[in-house]
Amino acid sequence: MVFILIALFSYLIGSLHGSSLAKKLSGVNIKESGVKNSGASNATLVLGWKYGLLVAAFDILKAVFAVLIVTFFVSGEPFLLFCTAFFVIAGHIFPVFLSFQGGKGTASAIGALLAIDWKIGLLAGVLFILVSVISDYIFYGVVAFYLIYFGYSLSITTSIRMIILCLSLLLLVAMKHSDNIQRLADRSEPRLSNVWKKKRTC
Repeated sequence: MVFILIALFSYLIGSLHGSSLAKKLSGVNIKESGVKNSGASNATLVLGWKYGLLVAAFDILKAVFAVLIVTFFVSGEPFLLFCTAFFVIAGHIFPVFLSFQGGKGTASAIGALLAIDWKIGLLAGVLFILVSVISDYIFYGVVAFYLIYFGYSLSITTSIRMIILCLSLLLLVAMKHSDNIQRLADRSEPRLSNVWKKKRTC
């Protein structure tokens, strides 16, 4: 019963989207522009870094909130916290409030990891930014982040249930980023530097 409550709570929190706030402020539905998803990376590509930060901050903080609530009221047991992270990310990707068409979950994953262990979360977040900037592709930053995320998860426990949870998240993330992989292969993936070019031409 506790697991079901955690899953439902986390999913609903994850379904709240920063992109909805960005749409109200800018009048632009980012799901219809750029790479056509409602995540922070697309908000950055479509609306610029300020809106990207707004969406990212919202999506990070909702995950922090969910993990802290579960920690305070239920348990700080690592597996339950990573379950919370999983369902927040799942809610972000398949939000019930946006017809199950959401983002890719990276900002929410960063927020969840920050709340579970702020040092590891900060390290992973900084690495995400550095790799994205150096490579000029957000996708490579995402890969770097999840290497730390999964590595840390499995360093806590290699129990079957944690392995299954990590594999489930890996499958979910890989599925949501399949279009990025295809665009990279086609050399059509938007570069991060496009954001600065967009700003200069505005």
